[in-house]
Amino acid sequence: MKYFLIFFLLLPLPAEEVLRYSINWPSSLSLGEAQLESRPFSSGKDATAHHEFTFSLDAAVPGFVVSDQFRSLASRQFCSSEFEKKIQHGSKKTSEVTTFHPESGVASRHTQGGGKSDLKFSGCAKDALAFLQWLRAELAQGRIPPAQTVFFGAPYRLTIKFGSTVDLPIAGRRIQADRLEVNLKGPASENNFEIFFDREPERKLVLVKVPLPIGSFSMELTD
Repeated sequence: MKYFLIFFLLLPLPAEEVLRYSINWPSSLSLGEAQLESRPFSSGKDATAHHEFTFSLDAAVPGFVVSDQFRSLASRQFCSSEFEKKIQHGSKKTSEVTTFHPESGVASRHTQGGGKSDLKFSGCAKDALAFLQWLRAELAQGRIPPAQTVFFGAPYRLTIKFGSTVDLPIAGRRIQADRLEVNLKGPASENNFEIFFDREPERKLVLVKVPLPIGSFSMELTD
């Protein structure tokens, strides 16, 4: 489910945005729901953060529950300052927070139970949610970002290629959307999937397709 997860240099975000999705089996039957939110952030805790992004996913198959929650704090340029994730897959639960320190180029990752590791980065580090929103702004300017590292706890190398412009039935209407091909390579895995963004100025994420051995699962915008 993490691959569902993965914008604002010239294009401002709306004051607040809530996008809702259906998580679907290969047969198109729904197995759960997800929600992607963005809002302005203002707090004395982190004066550098101007955006808060959250993503939640709740799905279930017989005998197995998936409940994931992610939260990102980022600057106006979508540089991450904090990334939090809480994951429950069946009986397994994990929780961790990564804090980014641009002055030292170190991201401190603290996991539930006391684990800690330091990850090096340079420039504007982006977690998965901050990258997704930054990608929307880049697409609005007609640009595909170069390959780069994205943090989702561990660092992942992410490469995006333009696929095609397609006509899609989304939320009861047909829209034009750009299909992007994504390669995501982590410390112990490599995956390929497709993401679709509408061609409206907001460049909303409307569809994600993840190929698995039993078929292609999808996350589709519902409203």
